[in-house]
Amino acid sequence: RALSELQTKLQRIIDKIENQITRFTAIFNALVNAPDAAVSATLTVLIAKLEDLEAAYTKAKAVYELVKKVYQNTKKAIAKAFGTGIRKPIYFSEIEILRDELGKPYLNAKKTIKKALLDLGISKTHVSLADENDYAIAFAILEI
Repeated sequence: RALSELQTKLQRIIDKIENQITRFTAIFNALVNAPDAAVSATLTVLIAKLEDLEAAYTKAKAVYELVKKVYQNTKKAIAKAFGTGIRKPIYFSEIEILRDELGKPYLNAKKTIKKALLDLGISKTHVSLADENDYAIAFAILEI
């Protein structure tokens, strides 16, 4: 699965959490103006759910940002392995990282990247990704 697909899925989860927070906030605001024992109990439950949503949102946002860093670092590593960085003929849009059935990442070369690989006589590519908390690292090897 491409890292961009994972990024998209995480963004959808974040959007759903944001929508739920908006809904709960509206319910909360409506209940605040109608105090009685039942309303108080409902508010307590609602606050607990909002706190759970807040924790899930914070975690999802952090994972989303880390996936984004890993994806960007991988593309940069590939461009640097070519010795050019991101410039003609190496473009971010031409670099796609997929994973095999065991989860190992690999370069799925598109148009100009595929041509550059052929022109340089590169027979194999290797990609490695790692992340830890707030840090993401990637490296790429191009074999002749």
